[in-house]
Amino acid sequence: MDFFAPHTGPVDLKTLAKMKPKASGVASEISLQVPQRKANDAFALRFTGNIQIPRSGNYTFSINSDDGSRLYIDGKELINNDGSHAMREKSRRLRLSAGSHPFIVTYYDGGGADGLVVSWSGPGFKKKRIPAASLTVTGGENLHDLAIRTLGKIPGNEKEKFSALASLVTAGKNRDSSIAVLQTISSKDWDKAKVRPLVDSLVSYLGKLPAADRKSDSAVAAFFLAVSLTEALPAADAKAIQGKLRNLDAK
Repeated sequence: MDFFAPHTGPVDLKTLAKMKPKASGVASEISLQVPQRKANDAFALRFTGNIQIPRSGNYTFSINSDDGSRLYIDGKELINNDGSHAMREKSRRLRLSAGSHPFIVTYYDGGGADGLVVSWSGPGFKKKRIPAASLTVTGGENLHDLAIRTLGKIPGNEKEKFSALASLVTAGKNRDSSIAVLQTISSKDWDKAKVRPLVDSLVSYLGKLPAADRKSDSAVAAFFLAVSLTEALPAADAKAIQGKLRNLDAK
C-alpha cells in the first residue's frame, strides 16, 4: 500500500506512477484506516496485491467512495469511479478463473468527508466487503502468512508453535505458511493430541485436489508433512494412512 500527499487529482495508475509515495507498507485490508496515512485531506492511496478467486465464475465488484477511486484486475481497469463527488458506488461484472489475480485499488480524498468501501459478490455468496483473507501480497500470501513465516524464524516455544499452527491447518487457514513452519519443528515438540486431526486434515485436503494439482509445491509439502506425522501414530493407524497417501500419489 502506498500513501501520496498532497494529491487532489485523478488516481489512474499512470498519474500515480509519476509520483513518489510519502509512505508505503503492507495493509491487511482495503481501508482508509491504515497507519501510513498521515493526512485527513488531499491524499491518495494505492493498494496493490492479488485477489484469491475461490472458484471460476462471474463476479461483481463494486467501489463506493468519496472522492474518487478506481479498480484494476489482471492489469486492466475494471471500474472508474474517479473525480470529486460524495459517496457514490459503481459496479461491474467480470468472469474470472479460480486462483490468484493481480488486483489494484486507487483512491483519493480532495477534502471534507471521505469514504472507501470495496465489495464483491460471486458464486455461492452475496455482496459483501472483500475480506482480508481473500487479499494477498506478492507470492499469494496475506499479512497473516507473513507473520507465520516470521514466527517460524524466531527460536523457542516450539510446542506452542506446533499446537497453534496445527489448529490453523486443521481449520483450513493459512495452510501453506503453517505447513512450511511445521516442517521445521522437531517431533519431540509435537502435541500428540493435535497430530491425528492434523494428519486427517492433510489427507482430506490432498484427496480433494485434482490429480494435476497434487504435484504442486503446496501439495508436495502437505504430503511429506503427513507422512512424517504418521511416525507419532499407532502402527496400524500409521500403516493405513500411509496406504491412503500412496494411493493419492499414484492417481
